[in-house]
Amino acid sequence: MDVNTQIKRLAALLAAGAVAGFAGYGTAVAQADPYEPNDTQVTAYGPLAEFTQYTGTIDTSNDQDWFVFYIKDRQQVTFSANGTPGPILEVIAPNGSHILIRSAASNVNYAVTLDRGAYYIEFLCRRGGSTYSFSIVAAEPLSNRECLQSQDSQAGAHALVATATSAVARAKATVTRDTRTAQRIKTQLRKDARRPARACRDRHDLAVANARLASAGRQLASAKRSRLN
Repeated sequence: MDVNTQIKRLAALLAAGAVAGFAGYGTAVAQADPYEPNDTQVTAYGPLAEFTQYTGTIDTSNDQDWFVFYIKDRQQVTFSANGTPGPILEVIAPNGSHILIRSAASNVNYAVTLDRGAYYIEFLCRRGGSTYSFSIVAAEPLSNRECLQSQDSQAGAHALVATATSAVARAKATVTRDTRTAQRIKTQLRKDARRPARACRDRHDLAVANARLASAGRQLASAKRSRLN
């Protein structure tokens, strides 16, 4: 965790009045939490839905509750949260940076525009027995991991098709150029039929042009197969 994040987290704890009673902190009797186990980012509960109220408990001073939600397209999202006696709300971007660190005791209502990706919400507190509730209001329905992966796969497929199409176009251009070259040499060969030395040179050039044309034809066929696959 970087220094700025540590400072923000400490400020949130101070705002919640948690630091003053640190010496008296202890463990609390564990309470039922429907989203457990969600104590790590890997086991985060989700995907979350918009316009849904989620309620949880920080059972002990070492407890952390993680949630995950997915944004399909860039949109504005509003986080609403409250809690007692002062759990900390953190919202973490796909790149690991913190979008929001704030005490939920202050009735959080925070709007921000988010890009596509997976986002995490974390609740923590230095004392056990803290409760919290939160919800997400989104301009568009929230997504899920499978949908984002499908979009990535489709984007990759479209990129492959575009690359194959470009290769076909280049191969066609090569075939057209080499065909014109061969035709030009054949014409010149007919003109120089009565001049043996020049005709010999033209036949050599024609053989080279035909070889290039055959190679271009194979490249075109290969490019077409790639596009079909």
